[in-house]
Amino acid sequence: MELAYQIPRSSLIWVLPSVILTMAPQAYRLPVWVSLIAGICIIWRVLIFLGKLDYPGKSMRLLVVIFIVLLSLTHLQSVNLNLEVATILLGLGFVFKLVEMCNKRDIYVVMCLCFVMALVSFLYSESVLTTIYFTLVIMVIVATMIS
Repeated sequence: MELAYQIPRSSLIWVLPSVILTMAPQAYRLPVWVSLIAGICIIWRVLIFLGKLDYPGKSMRLLVVIFIVLLSLTHLQSVNLNLEVATILLGLGFVFKLVEMCNKRDIYVVMCLCFVMALVSFLYSESVLTTIYFTLVIMVIVATMIS
């Protein structure tokens, strides 16, 4: 991979707080297993950053997709197709992309997904505190994109 397309290490330090701040309000709305998977993916990304783990291979990604599809199907059978299910699928895709990002294009995709997840939070709550919180989160996301 060319050096121009690699992610600068300083940018990775900004990405994780952006993702955590964006996903934190979703944690109490979504099932516990989604928050656990998000936590595992964030920890995995930190370990990749520290050089302790490698990026997931094709077989690992395939197993994760099959597992999540089966888990989602069981959840879909007990709940009607609604905003919660769409948020679950978007959140899972969001944190999985975090683990596999390896070039600048991927980091822009993750940051755009941060914006989308922030907007999804407004579908659940339009309070003043939510607006203030996500104004600060949007500032962090923009700072991440600048870095």
